[in-house]
Parts: sequence; C-alpha cells; structure tokens
Amino acid sequence: MFAVLLKGKGQMEEAGVLFGQCTELKECLECLRLTKLSHLALSVGAQLNLPPDQMSGLAEQLADNLRRDGGHREAARLYDRYCDNADEAVEVLCEGGLYSDALEVSQTRKRSI
Repeated sequence: MFAVLLKGKGQMEEAGVLFGQCTELKECLECLRLTKLSHLALSVGAQLNLPPDQMSGLAEQLADNLRRDGGHREAARLYDRYCDNADEAVEVLCEGGLYSDALEVSQTRKRSI
C-alpha cells in the first residue's frame, strides 16, 4: 500500500489522507496526530468513537504540535474548545503576540490576565 511507503518516508499528511481514503482509520489517525491537520485528526477520532478523555488527549497533542510550529491561534482554539483549558489558550495566544484574541478568550471565560 502506497500509504505505508509514505508513512515510512515521514510524509504523514499524505499517508494519513491515503489511509483515510482506504478506511484504515487507526493508521490514518496515527499519521494525522503528527501533522497540522487538527480538524481532520479530530474528525477521524470522532469516527473511531474515541472516548472523551482520549479526544481531549488527542486535541492536546495536536495543540502542542501546533504551538511548537507557530500555529498559536489554532492551538489556542484546541486548548479552549476541546481541552477545556482557557488558561493554556490565553497563554499560547500571548506567546504568539495575539493579545486581543487572548483578551477575548479571557473575557469570554471570565478569567483575568
């Protein structure tokens, strides 16, 4: 299978998409959790009927990856929405210089900065 070859070469986005098209959802998720395709990874997690704690863990791993790669806004969205961690969301937004977004999250969740 070509997806296995791509995975072996570290081309996780492409491998994940191909595994998804072949309905190999566990392999698909394994690849996607290492990419920036958070929306797709969460969708596959839902298709696999992951329990809430595993979905939250998946979202946190995706957010950590995005944060490390400079995707502060998307990482904050994942921390806030899927991990129920507004404090972490505000912190990552501030790290990225997205102060008005941080203020919005803080006010929405009634937190002080």
